[in-house]
Amino acid sequence: MMRLINTLKEQNRLLLLAYGLVLVSFFLPNRVNSIALLIFGILSFLPAVRNRKNFLHKGSVVSFLLFFVLCLGITYSENKEEGLAIIERSLSLLIIPFLIIPFRLFNTAQKRLLLNGFILSAFLAGLYCIGFASYAFLETGTAYPTGQTGHFIYNRFMHHQLSSALGIHAIYFSFYCSFAAIAVLQKVLFANNNSRLTQVGNVFLILFFIGLIYLLKSSLFAFIFPLSCLLLVFIKFKNQLQQPKYSIAFILICIITAFFSYKGVRSKLDNFETTFNFEDQSIRPLAMRLAMWTSAWEVVQEQVFLGVGTGDAQDELMNEYKRVHFAIGEKNNFNAHNMYLQYWISNGILMLLLFVVFLTVLFIKAVQHRNFLFFAFTLFYSFFSLTESTMLKQKGIVFFVFFAFLFMTDPNCWKLPASNADENNTST
Repeated sequence: MMRLINTLKEQNRLLLLAYGLVLVSFFLPNRVNSIALLIFGILSFLPAVRNRKNFLHKGSVVSFLLFFVLCLGITYSENKEEGLAIIERSLSLLIIPFLIIPFRLFNTAQKRLLLNGFILSAFLAGLYCIGFASYAFLETGTAYPTGQTGHFIYNRFMHHQLSSALGIHAIYFSFYCSFAAIAVLQKVLFANNNSRLTQVGNVFLILFFIGLIYLLKSSLFAFIFPLSCLLLVFIKFKNQLQQPKYSIAFILICIITAFFSYKGVRSKLDNFETTFNFEDQSIRPLAMRLAMWTSAWEVVQEQVFLGVGTGDAQDELMNEYKRVHFAIGEKNNFNAHNMYLQYWISNGILMLLLFVVFLTVLFIKAVQHRNFLFFAFTLFYSFFSLTESTMLKQKGIVFFVFFAFLFMTDPNCWKLPASNADENNTST
């Protein structure tokens, strides 16, 4: 009996290590991410088989349907090669819902360890990016890479130049950092059993992530992350806001947050003009997004119900860019930069509705279980998908599906305490 118990404990440690490798691999190149997923799959398979009765639920059914519609779309795609590549990257929709089941086997301390590992990875990744940029600056004597001068956003300490040290797109790194930061803020506000030193360290982490989000210049997360922080603060102090000192403090926090959001959005967008010229070679970021969305909408109207096919969306977009003389979009091979439109273009109205239903199921589950971190994750991804074709890249789809089903499988994980009296029992 003792040998069996020890064997189970050893398997549990290996499984925990596999989960940890996947979480760390989000900050590393795709090849490392793929290896981590392979190890995760091998170690998770048998525990998942033993617990397969928990496999089927609303989330997994919608996930399977999404994958099925992608496969169906390949039958009327001309570009089979691209379609098969998209299906390969989307295998997470089919596999992870099953493999993630063993997450429920971990105890509270182990789940906390995994979340802390993700937060630490985000912090170390940020330090590495800043250190890499600092080294390059000291070595060359300039903050700008060769051939890049002028606008401050192109210096080594900002946007894509900063995140390029990891080989990660700036907005994906912003997403990871925002999720890590909101997890730390939840700790600061609700985990009263932490020591003073731990709380100071957590506050430092929040400030570090805020600075990193600003430097990465994602206007989206400069808006949605502070909004989520405000909502979490409101949840914590809503009963005290009737008192003048708390209400004044909350108003000041709102003003500071609004200023941060405005500066973050303004520094990236420069202006908020909604008019644009497709042929403008100096088109600004907001106008560029509008140009891509307008082109995507034109393609949608060609095949509203079925879409153009899983592998043909990008080809059709490129044809539209050529037709309207959107030279920048054609040169950079831009996708729709909106996952809702992207799915609609490729696989029609059904795919769009399934994606929206998937997100809605996540929102409902998060609210039902009073899990703010779950809610914030879904909120971030929903907004993220407004400006990026998030489910086309491995970094986007694996991160989303992994955490989505982690929360779906165990919706009480890392949730807010039921009441102030229960704060010490929070699993964050």
